[in-house]
Amino acid sequence: MTEETTPANIAATNYLPAVIVSLVISILSMTAYHYATSSYRQHIAVVDLATVYSEKEALFTKSIMKEGVTTEEKAAALAEAQAFAKTLSKSLDEIAAECNCIVLMANAVAGHQPIEDLTPELRKKVGL
Repeated sequence: MTEETTPANIAATNYLPAVIVSLVISILSMTAYHYATSSYRQHIAVVDLATVYSEKEALFTKSIMKEGVTTEEKAAALAEAQAFAKTLSKSLDEIAAECNCIVLMANAVAGHQPIEDLTPELRKKVGL
């Protein structure tokens, strides 16, 4: 046997086309996956929920602490506060659906990247 026809050389020659085809298919698959998934980027926006809640809390406190307020007015203010909690949750869901984005609390986001602030839209939806 000469060096060109040893069993190891024959085996390597038989597997070489399969290895090359496998590498080409792998590279093409990874490239296709990259282009298919890299174009989809989820949009992120923030709301300052603490400020909105504090504003509503201040309005509620002002309405029940003013002089001459009746128990009926206090009960109405309490019912309005309870309705606000439901409206706030619903409004956050609506905002996320309208912008097709993930809405995070503003104080949960760190960094200096410009992120869309949807707090004004939330204020409108909850009546502030």
